[in-house]
Amino acid sequence: GFTGQLFGLHGRAVNEADPMRYRMYRYAKRNNPIVWYGESWIDRTRPIVVVEGPFDVASVLRVYDNVTCPLFVNPSLDKIKRMSDALEWITLYDRGKGGDTGRAKVTRALHRDHLVHHLEPPKGRKDPGVMSVQELTDVLSPYVQLIANNACFAASSQ
Repeated sequence: GFTGQLFGLHGRAVNEADPMRYRMYRYAKRNNPIVWYGESWIDRTRPIVVVEGPFDVASVLRVYDNVTCPLFVNPSLDKIKRMSDALEWITLYDRGKGGDTGRAKVTRALHRDHLVHHLEPPKGRKDPGVMSVQELTDVLSPYVQLIANNACFAASSQ
């Protein structure tokens, strides 16, 4: 929260074979209804890339620094409105039903007065958290100006 109190924790196992891949600890039986991860560093005058979770944010940060997430794919309309002063949104949600639901919700909430692009990971990749630097570059470069020198990440993240 804004005062430093822990309201919940999201995480996922690094090993994809882990049977309890996703872990979520809620506060008062709810996800955080307001705060966006990365909200404090977002420049709302530039296009924002919106992903589902912190692992996806970490992955996209390798190529683009104006990335945030609502901490799950289907935030409330109030939570979307909280970030609505950013007029250009690029969603990069997971492939599948959850991502489809999230894309539809963003479209409904922002379709009138925002520029919204819905992107997906390339075929064979479920989410941005497992995309390589080159894959992220290929998907995002038509829409945003990428970090100029991301070559240091390329060798370690392919």
